[in-house]
Amino acid sequence: MGRLTELAGLGLRAARQYGAGDGARLAWHLRGPGAAIREIALPGMRHPFAFRPGTSDVATLDQIFVRRSLDLAGFEQQRVADAVIRGMGAKALILDAGASIGPSSVWFANAYPEATILAVEAAPVNIALLERNAAPYPNIVPIHAALWRRGGKVAIADPAAEPWAIQVAPVDDGAPAGLPVVSVEELLEERPGLVLAAAKFIVEGAETAIVEAMPAWLDASPYVIFKPSDWREPWTGSGHAMFSALGRQPSDYIVKEGNLFCFRRPPTIDGAAGRL
Repeated sequence: MGRLTELAGLGLRAARQYGAGDGARLAWHLRGPGAAIREIALPGMRHPFAFRPGTSDVATLDQIFVRRSLDLAGFEQQRVADAVIRGMGAKALILDAGASIGPSSVWFANAYPEATILAVEAAPVNIALLERNAAPYPNIVPIHAALWRRGGKVAIADPAAEPWAIQVAPVDDGAPAGLPVVSVEELLEERPGLVLAAAKFIVEGAETAIVEAMPAWLDASPYVIFKPSDWREPWTGSGHAMFSALGRQPSDYIVKEGNLFCFRRPPTIDGAAGRL
């Protein structure tokens, strides 16, 4: 009964988004029985997407492509950010930290076809599918690494977790690193011709290590998306670290499906009137 209830709920959401027929087909392909890996055609996306039925991949695809958790179309802040990013053309760089098997990277690749999307994912269990889903999109660059502070060492903290909830944790200086590590600064230094246009952080508690130095790159990005993970790790301060770093610039905030969107106020916006 639980599975049928989930299928019905997904079907209703998909029908509201895409119509009864397309919504029912999408829900069945996501929740129905099938092989260990399945490909699905997603409305509005240029290429099929591979995922693992019966895993947290289904909930992730539901969030991104049915609930449309990254879609703020209709909000003025998103309209302004989109204009800035598209105006950058091929110089725009979008960082997808915690890319999992690639749904948000694919969303960005379709929304901003000229931008380069860095799909950074630490969990080895997700890498093969991330690379498979990124392959049809020449502007997605999969990076198998944990996003962390420069020079840090980390390992998988919870290898038995669902694919969308795997965390990394620091290891002692004398211990071998369990995973490759990269910082945002290093990613940007390797691509000097590109400009950070947007960043998404779904990093399960790694926020503090990523932004602890109050980086200038965070100030310059037109918008930033993150999902606070304090509910999972009480009193570790990851949400505070992110809000402290983001709060240095005038910004608007919008919440959708648990994601917090931080839009930087452009110089052309009047803070009192809130309009161009």
